[in-house]
Amino acid sequence: HPFSRHCYQGDMPSFDPYWLRFAERENKSSQANHQIRLAPLDKINSVISLEKWISFFADPLKALAHERLHLKFENYDQSVEDFEPFSAHGLTEYYIRDEFCQILLTEGSAEQILEQKRLSYQLSGDLPESPNTPNDLNAWTEEAQLLTQAIEKYYPSSLMLSKTLSKTLSKTFAQIVLAEQTIQCPITWLEENKSQLIWRPASRKAKDDIRLWLYHLFATIEAQDSITTLGLYLSYNPYKKQKEVKTVRLSAIESVEQAQEYLNHLMAVWQKGLCQPLLVHAELGKALFSKFNNEPKFDCTSDCSFDCTSIDSEQEKAWQSVIKTQYNTIGLDANDYFSWFYPQSAELTKEIQCELYDIYHSIYEHIEEVK
Repeated sequence: HPFSRHCYQGDMPSFDPYWLRFAERENKSSQANHQIRLAPLDKINSVISLEKWISFFADPLKALAHERLHLKFENYDQSVEDFEPFSAHGLTEYYIRDEFCQILLTEGSAEQILEQKRLSYQLSGDLPESPNTPNDLNAWTEEAQLLTQAIEKYYPSSLMLSKTLSKTLSKTFAQIVLAEQTIQCPITWLEENKSQLIWRPASRKAKDDIRLWLYHLFATIEAQDSITTLGLYLSYNPYKKQKEVKTVRLSAIESVEQAQEYLNHLMAVWQKGLCQPLLVHAELGKALFSKFNNEPKFDCTSDCSFDCTSIDSEQEKAWQSVIKTQYNTIGLDANDYFSWFYPQSAELTKEIQCELYDIYHSIYEHIEEVK
């Protein structure tokens, strides 16, 4: 490498030795980034959305860097995005599918409006000028229709007498104060506030699981009763070679008081994570504690609580599968914020393991796939 430390050493160093000392100092500083400790934030009773809280658990290091260190690597990212020039960007696909879903749910003459939208997108220049673009738009329309049809199945038949589904939605905005911080979120109710429905026109990811859980807790406290939460997501079936809708259900929490305890703990984690780096990413929690065919991956009963003296090899393997980039997956080590705080990667310790257990074990105890 042209800037290797070996270029600064030897009988005939090719660079000024002062730069070597500077580089070593910078390297030592970067290794200590994960040891940053900041004073707690001033308690200001401001209103924030629940989505901001969800974003923290999706990437807690990014949240710390943005909110406390004012460090935004996106401003300096000049890398070429890795997608085909003749296919739409994944985020663009998502926004279009989401817009088509909203039209199908809220408009009476949806087909005519969708046709106008498809034509508008073809002429907008936002999509690749490719013969495949019309086919892509038609496919996204079909996927939006697939999802909205699944949504309709969960509404009582008496409510389906109305012309559009939007008129049957009972939506409220819940506000809960935790540690002098007001958090607000919308809740879409079904069956007279006994269950809520959440959907996203994309595949279910770890961030969706923490979103389901937080909305579940909020809805339980808002209803002051036991409720269930349903999540609907698009998924590709490799056997049928087509998209289908996957449904997950969160079972009722034991009591409203228990839901409040869960929220208080998550608030404490959030506050701590804005003062120091925490490896409590939703991806890590899902890798260690999610279920396979509705059965726990590992034996994680409440009796063990990870008090054993060694870390299970299977859990270490699950940890590494998220941390390290593989030939077919992108790990956290490719995340700029993770690399800044942990330039030498990060090991799974008992402390980290317990933190992840306390946050995510309860989530995956309550989540199950609906067959």
